[in-house]
Amino acid sequence: MPTVFVVDDEQEVLSFLGNLFRGRRIPVECFNSAANYLAKVNPSRPGCLVLDLDMPEISGLMLMRHLAMRQELRPTIVTSGQLTTRTIVEVVKLGAIEVLEKPIRTQDVLDAVEVAQKTDLDRRQKKTVGQLFRQRIRDLPEGEQAVLSGLVRGLTIEQIALELDLSRRTVQIRRSRMFERLELKTKSDLHRFTHQAQWSPEADD
Repeated sequence: MPTVFVVDDEQEVLSFLGNLFRGRRIPVECFNSAANYLAKVNPSRPGCLVLDLDMPEISGLMLMRHLAMRQELRPTIVTSGQLTTRTIVEVVKLGAIEVLEKPIRTQDVLDAVEVAQKTDLDRRQKKTVGQLFRQRIRDLPEGEQAVLSGLVRGLTIEQIALELDLSRRTVQIRRSRMFERLELKTKSDLHRFTHQAQWSPEADD
């Protein structure tokens, strides 16, 4: 089950949230600083983050920026006793799922965690599907990959044939085989497949 990672320098808040989640059989791990979180939590672990913004040394906002830059920011619920409009706008842009003002209300944080955990699960499922789709593209014969590249770039069969120095018939055969291997029927299916795979000809060079 995904874990709720709580980062807050106030022991009272850590105890409250730790007991709240444990009482509902939700796995929880508490950290009294951003540095402790960074040192002990593998970013690949599933779960969400409940993060206090108002911590000394490394603030919650600094931690969010750092994790976002490294593409390691999990779905995050931000808490603070000193919220400003500017801060709210920035954390939302960084990807905060919810912003809660202290003192935290029990139902608010439980509702926010439910949304955050679902968001994390959805992201991981999409990532897994994308990895599978990318591997299927890599497993295509080189000639079919070349045809796929042309189609994704919007080239016609004739333009692909000219680019690859092949006959139009050969390109059509490779296109047909490639569609069959990827279980596609239409060009729309192709674009949907490559989008889910987060694949582009340039990225695969």
